[in-house]
Amino acid sequence: MAALAALLPALRDACGANAVWWQGTGFAEGEPGAVIAALGLPDGALLPGDGHPDNSQPFGSAPWLLRLQPADPGAPPTSLGREPWSEPLGLRATGVLQPGGPQLALAAQVAQALIDAHARAEAWRQEAVRRGDAGRVASDWLWETDAEGHIVWISEPLHPLTGEPTRAELGRLVSQVYTPRSDEHRESWTRYQQKRAAREPFRDLLVDRDVPRGRLTVSISGNPHFDEAGRFCGYRGANREVTEELAIRREANRSRELLEQTLAGLPARVMISDAEGRVLLANAAWRDNMDATLPAGCNTWAETVAHHVAQGHYPDALGREQAFLAWRLGLVSEAPVAQELRWREGWALVVDRRLADGSVVHLSLDITERKRAEQALVDAELRWRFALEGAGDGVWDWDAATDRTYFSERSAQMLGLTQAQLGADWRSRLSLMHPDDRPQVIAALHAHVEGRSELYEAVNRVRHADGHYVWVRDRGKAVLRDANGRALRIVGTHSDISHEREAEAAARELRAIELASRSKSEFLSRVSHEMRTPLNALLGFARLLQQQGRYRDDYLQHMLVAGMHLQDLINDVLDVQQIEQGLMALQCQPVELTALVAEVVAMLQPLAQSRQVQLGPPPGGPAWVLADPQRLRQVLLNLGSNAIKYNRPGGGVRWLLAEALQGRVAGHELHLHDDGMGMSALQLARLFQPFERLGRERTGIEGTGLGLVIALRLVEAQGGRITVQSQPAQGTKVQLWLPAAAAPGLGTLPAQAAAPAGAPAAVAALADTAPRRVLLVEDDPLSALLFGEALRAHTGLALRVAGNGEMALAVAAQWQPELLVIDGHLPDAKGHELLARLRTLPGLEAVPAVMATADAMPADREAALARGFIAHWPKPLDVRHLPAQLSALLAR
Repeated sequence: MAALAALLPALRDACGANAVWWQGTGFAEGEPGAVIAALGLPDGALLPGDGHPDNSQPFGSAPWLLRLQPADPGAPPTSLGREPWSEPLGLRATGVLQPGGPQLALAAQVAQALIDAHARAEAWRQEAVRRGDAGRVASDWLWETDAEGHIVWISEPLHPLTGEPTRAELGRLVSQVYTPRSDEHRESWTRYQQKRAAREPFRDLLVDRDVPRGRLTVSISGNPHFDEAGRFCGYRGANREVTEELAIRREANRSRELLEQTLAGLPARVMISDAEGRVLLANAAWRDNMDATLPAGCNTWAETVAHHVAQGHYPDALGREQAFLAWRLGLVSEAPVAQELRWREGWALVVDRRLADGSVVHLSLDITERKRAEQALVDAELRWRFALEGAGDGVWDWDAATDRTYFSERSAQMLGLTQAQLGADWRSRLSLMHPDDRPQVIAALHAHVEGRSELYEAVNRVRHADGHYVWVRDRGKAVLRDANGRALRIVGTHSDISHEREAEAAARELRAIELASRSKSEFLSRVSHEMRTPLNALLGFARLLQQQGRYRDDYLQHMLVAGMHLQDLINDVLDVQQIEQGLMALQCQPVELTALVAEVVAMLQPLAQSRQVQLGPPPGGPAWVLADPQRLRQVLLNLGSNAIKYNRPGGGVRWLLAEALQGRVAGHELHLHDDGMGMSALQLARLFQPFERLGRERTGIEGTGLGLVIALRLVEAQGGRITVQSQPAQGTKVQLWLPAAAAPGLGTLPAQAAAPAGAPAAVAALADTAPRRVLLVEDDPLSALLFGEALRAHTGLALRVAGNGEMALAVAAQWQPELLVIDGHLPDAKGHELLARLRTLPGLEAVPAVMATADAMPADREAALARGFIAHWPKPLDVRHLPAQLSALLAR
């Protein structure tokens, strides 16, 4: 090659023949000896040329030039067995270069031939590189077999994939290296054998191969190759390791199968389209409903919708097909939005949702039956509403989704309002409800909304536009609930039951009157029974005195006792009536309980001694309670006297005191124990009934049967409590609890009522002056006589009596009284009416007046004072204090 370069230096510069030739041989430039040895030339043969060191001529005087030429002119030139060539070279001498002109022309021809050979070799080399690169991209390794199927060549990348050397595979049959699969890909082995037998190309033979790192799945594709004579020489092809790909494909197929099975099991019609709208997947329900009538070539969603619009399957599209088509295709959105639309002869609920990759899920659910049911419900509700409103009931309909309520016209008219005035907010009607009824209505409504009641019903008062309240019965029932059972819609009625409530109130009032009448009759019967005993004594002893005609001190004593008992009875009856009617005024204040008990013990000591009962001392220690001292004293006297009266001779009464809570209220509890005969459970149950003496009335022990009733009512009115425990022959224990009070800084318990201050002095003063004129207006002769007898010994008082109003006016006009005492009920006038007429007389405009009446209630006293009387004296009057009281009034 150095000689060629010496002969043709211009060619070397022009085409680089020297370098190309050496590269083609695969030997380093300057190794002619190696080339000669490789070509089998005689030893010592050298390429001629000036560039060789010894310039010898072993073949005579003519130098030789060798060029490489492929044995097959159509095959790429290759090296002598060295890479990148795979074909051996056929060699021949191109000629002898002789010195002179002809040799130069020949050298030029030789050089041109070398350049052409080089160009062809480079083109083949580039093609081989391209094919190798493409093969490596499309496959993992390349291979070649002979006609019998033995592997004769395999590319280098095999080892990194299989872990086995390439040479270990050469000479083996394909069936010795690979195992047919036993799954759905087994048929590929059969197809491979059929193709090989027919000497045809085969593709995607899937087989398994066991390698050190496990089992691989390989995809094999091959083409047959033949020689120049057309003889089959074997297969050449490529392998690709698809183990992971096959697992992914298998998982994808499984996922697709699951998806198809899921879609097939859905009641909805489902189709998935790609970003261009082409149908990718659809379940049978969708195809039966949407695809059955599609013409050929209708493969996209838009074409499907357009076809059904044209066929009239969308009733709402008639007459506006293009606008409906645009609207229907425009329902696709990234967020799932449900839309109801008419489809053929029914209804469908459709959702068209676009996914992140641009594909769209089209879902359609047949809601025809639901829509028919809803319409049937609407029709039924309309009929029901018309029927109810025709009957005078109002209708309301609450929707939880909007939190709005429909009120019918009748519902508004019931309250004197219009529908617009009542509005659609249920809170507006709730605000019209009576405050006392609102909590129970809200509770009942919440119970039904939460599913805790089958029906909602409540009776309440609602304010009418003119200010009065209308009694209304609300009824309702949830017609729709969510999955958790919470009401989504409630429909109900309003019924005006004012007349019904008025009738019920009248009936209750009638029953109350009847009960009161019976109670009154029973009460009067008991009162009359209790009054007959002392009246019998009074009348009996009075008749004896009349018959005997002489004074008997013991008779008068019995009559006095009977009268006092009768007075106590009347006072007790009045107390019971005042307490039950809430008319008794209590002045609750801090009271030291032990001091009050000590006072009561002292008052009861004579009674205890007379009954031979040991009355224990009061409990020690201060205990302040909140109570009315006068009424608490009355209670303690009643309880203490009972413990003494119903005790046994030699028995005892004990007082104990302890702190005690009632709920969270602190208080003091007074215990009163006696050793009496005790009571049975049946007797305890009747203990606090009026006039109930539990059979003790036959024992001769005095009592009215009202003391305990009064004590219980008084204690309860003061926030306290009385309990009784007893067993026959084991005595009785009474527990009195009262709320605790803070001790005041100063002060003592109020003393008992005393006689009017200055009364004796007033009487004495009257005695030294002219008699003062007192006019008594009394229609009862005995009461008038008693009044006069009480004043007989007092010369400072002059009394005149008038039996009715007319007489009183006549006497007053002539006599000019200085003090008026008027009965509340006269035959011809009421006491206050007579006073008003008397004040019209000259000189009597400001004369003091006293109401003396059997009306002994606090309200009666307040009414008398309000009508101009300066005092109110309930009968019976205590004649012992009468002169002093009159004198005190006249002395003002």
